[in-house]
Amino acid sequence: MNIVPSQAGKFPVKILEGVSHGSFMDEDLLPSLVMKRDLKPSVSQEEAHKAISSAMVGFISQVRKDGQVEASIGEEDAAKKYIDPIVEGMIMEGSYNIRVPCYNISTINPDWPTQCERGNKWVD
Repeated sequence: MNIVPSQAGKFPVKILEGVSHGSFMDEDLLPSLVMKRDLKPSVSQEEAHKAISSAMVGFISQVRKDGQVEASIGEEDAAKKYIDPIVEGMIMEGSYNIRVPCYNISTINPDWPTQCERGNKWVD
């Protein structure tokens, strides 16, 4: 869901099973706070780095249109299941990242919010 059609597909969500925040780094260089509080990865550093680099190459290839990179079966469903509640919350709060607010000098809350967001859906 994007405001500008030209941005479609440029912000994919990728689910990497068994990988944590610290998996993006060299495990020997992780700060102690990350070591204590981050999720514990269930895959090796080598496996995590391969999965991360593969996802990055696929994304760059998609943006550059080098070739068609297909998502594996179920991968898009897993990402959708993960991200849907976050997007729903953004819609409910009237996030500026989903639709611009209805700022208008003549009417504070117009009855014609076809191109802008009027109010906050949590209030309804």
